[in-house]
Amino acid sequence: MGYAQKQAKKQQKSLVTQDMAYKIAQRIMYDRRSTFYRAMFNNANDIRTLQESDKILSELGNHLDYAENFIISFFDYYGTGDTGYIAFKSFYLTPDEYKIAESIFNNIQAKKKQKAVALEQSVYNEYVNNGFPSNIKKESNYNAAKFTLKIKSLAKYINDLGFRESCINTTYDIVVDKDGVMRISPNDELSAATELTMKSAPMVVFENLEKSLFVPSKYKLAIVEKKEKALSDKVIKINWNKNKQEWDLDNHFEFRSEVGADIYRDVTGDLLYTLNNLPELKDAKKKKHTISVTAYINDVVRCYLDSEEMGVKLLRPYIFVKIIK
Repeated sequence: MGYAQKQAKKQQKSLVTQDMAYKIAQRIMYDRRSTFYRAMFNNANDIRTLQESDKILSELGNHLDYAENFIISFFDYYGTGDTGYIAFKSFYLTPDEYKIAESIFNNIQAKKKQKAVALEQSVYNEYVNNGFPSNIKKESNYNAAKFTLKIKSLAKYINDLGFRESCINTTYDIVVDKDGVMRISPNDELSAATELTMKSAPMVVFENLEKSLFVPSKYKLAIVEKKEKALSDKVIKINWNKNKQEWDLDNHFEFRSEVGADIYRDVTGDLLYTLNNLPELKDAKKKKHTISVTAYINDVVRCYLDSEEMGVKLLRPYIFVKIIK
């Protein structure tokens, strides 16, 4: 819209006084430090050229709506607190004139608030009467649910089950109803061991109404266990170490070269612990034996809520020893 068209617009009654308009125009036009305010004035009034800007500012008393638009942009940027007050002091407005400027901004904000409330009330009523749209989770006022679980508690429960050849791979249904109440199905000992908690329910928030609605939702909780069989009936020799007074591998280097460095590191400590707590070896008269070892290591449990990993924990290893001779 060009200047001639803007000039022809019907002037609306404004709270801005002629004196206020004059002070604003003088500050913007003749203060070299006012480049920022010039840009703010132009943007607030959709002014494209410097010539048009100078023309309007030179007779701003006849265009109080332009001054009003600038005041609104000014407070949008600085706020109406101390920061805005201090910034506006550079325009040499009197305290009463500053109150007028502030009231202009507050009136606009009140109208915006009124419109926002009406819009939110319409959407709120729609959701209450007709339910939520399928894409509700993409709405800006949707707050996703927040869940926590205790992976250590779950790991302890699984460790207490003892050794099992099979691995846990179980999925549970998590339902949050219209009242924001979470239910897990089936609610068994394994799911209870996760101590799954919903910190906040899924909801849409209507800030202007100061209301919210819970969004009924469904999730999948998966508990997945994985075992790695590092050794299977591996035959090795052990002997009694007189210096350490404990059972030890006959040849660590040989064992390491046969099983690999990674397995050697992961298995050896638990294997020696098992040997020195094996009832059959405690009072053994023979100080050398051949044994077979089966070892399960890197037993891990993971929890997923839909596709998000909620926790991972390493479980206890299992070492099984058979004395061959």
